[in-house]
Amino acid sequence: MWSDILTGYGIFILEILTILLVIAAIVAMIISAKQRNAAHHGELVVTDLSEEFKETVKHLRDFQLSEEELKQAEKTEKKAKKQEAKALKAKLKNGEKAAPKPLCLRARF
Repeated sequence: MWSDILTGYGIFILEILTILLVIAAIVAMIISAKQRNAAHHGELVVTDLSEEFKETVKHLRDFQLSEEELKQAEKTEKKAKKQEAKALKAKLKNGEKAAPKPLCLRARF
C-alpha cells in the first residue's frame, strides 16, 4: 500500500520536473532568439576620411621636398586656406549659405 503511494508520488514529481524543464527550455530558446535578432540591429557609422587622406598625402609629399621647397609649399597652402576663408566670408556676407561638411553620418537599421 505505501509502496503504491510512494511510486505514484515519485512519478508525479518526475512529471512536474519534466514540465518545468520543457518550460525552461522554451523560455531559453525565446531569449536566445531575441538576443540574436538584437545583434543584427545596430548602427552603421560612416566617417569622412578625406581630411585624414589629405594629411597623409601632405606628409608623403613633404617627405620628398627639400627645406626650401617645403617652406614654399607651406606658404602656398596657407595662402590657399586664406583665400578659401575669404571666399566663405564673402558668401556669408552676401547672404548665401555655406554647405556644412558632414563629419559622421549615422544610420540605424
